[in-house]
Amino acid sequence: MSKDPCQPTVPDSRCAGAGYDRTTPWNITQLIAPGDVYGNQQHHPAVITVENGKLWIYQSDNGKQLADPILLGDGDWSGLTLIAPGTFQGTPTLWARDNSTGALYSYPLTVDANGLPALLHASVRTTLPLTLSPSTYPVVASPGDLNSPTGGPDGNPDLYAVDIHGGLTEYPYIRSKVLVSPPQYIFGDPVSLGTVTNTATHGWTLDDGTGTTAKDSVGTLGATLSGASSWTTDTTRGKVLNLTGTTGYAATSGPAVDTSKSFTVSAWVNPASLTANSTFVSQSDSAGNANGLQLYYSSAKQAWAFSRHNDDTTSTSFTAVYGGTPTMGQWTHLVGVYDASTNQLTLYVNGRQSGTKTYGGASWSAAGPVQIGRRLYQGTYGEYAVGKVSDIHIYDTALPPADAAAKGDNAVVSQLG
Repeated sequence: MSKDPCQPTVPDSRCAGAGYDRTTPWNITQLIAPGDVYGNQQHHPAVITVENGKLWIYQSDNGKQLADPILLGDGDWSGLTLIAPGTFQGTPTLWARDNSTGALYSYPLTVDANGLPALLHASVRTTLPLTLSPSTYPVVASPGDLNSPTGGPDGNPDLYAVDIHGGLTEYPYIRSKVLVSPPQYIFGDPVSLGTVTNTATHGWTLDDGTGTTAKDSVGTLGATLSGASSWTTDTTRGKVLNLTGTTGYAATSGPAVDTSKSFTVSAWVNPASLTANSTFVSQSDSAGNANGLQLYYSSAKQAWAFSRHNDDTTSTSFTAVYGGTPTMGQWTHLVGVYDASTNQLTLYVNGRQSGTKTYGGASWSAAGPVQIGRRLYQGTYGEYAVGKVSDIHIYDTALPPADAAAKGDNAVVSQLG
């Protein structure tokens, strides 16, 4: 049986002999709570971890502390993402996804004759009838039994996945309609539940406050401040970038998005003047001719605007959608969406769709830098913004209406529970 420091009823091969040492810090790479595995009277949950490739389990003994760990799984578990679906057919269950292939596996968490969880082997498992590639669905998890095709819980756990565009999908685990013994279980048709994560590829919060660089909070495309631009503190949004309408702007070293494809641009803006056009965000071409995107205030229309130049030339041809009534000194959230599949430009102002228009130009990509505070037109920079700007985001997708209408950006989801 066991030797110190393990529990008296635990064999040494499942504790100290397996590598557990109280004096040595552990390098835990995963941690999940699968529920009550041991079957203790208080039904306190256990915790499962991956450490140096092995699987360990800690059972809560009184709800206030965890007992010494027990080796739960041998072999190499480092290439698997653990999922805790809860109880399936009366047995606590562990699911895992292969991080290379996307294959899903199931392991029953049974208790042996000594009252200990049976030892699992990484390669001995049941393959579940669903594959979710990590390159497409980087985040997977299970909250247990929440749903079924008929609407309510059915006693079977469900699986949730977040794709690379932030879309949350539910896969209900159901009993197959094919009557066989033992029963077969499959995943039902996926159900889209909307977007749950910030999928911006680049973002400038513009709350740096000091220095001459606006950090890209999402990527690595910092923007360098130039001319009459400065940091200031706003009573509503804190530290922001202030632009005077003369020479002030910030520019990146290269493009943030391929404008020949679908994209979205958003920003919080606060105009200090409405007498002339103010461009708050644009992306120039690499030839010095025109913009592939522009989010701005139009003095001619006395409205907010989202536009694209119709081609990569110095012509006067562009397509713009207008909407909303700007108020000087008031913060406004602007979102411009270009959907390449429908060829539509859509503008959202403070969470409402303000206008949409069919793009009348050619498919082309502005491969130049992002400009915060000015635009490029007929080979010349101008329309320097007058006012404050904060929290710019650029996405390489056309956000769906529910997300484009959201005034704030979602947090980035790296794990579901």
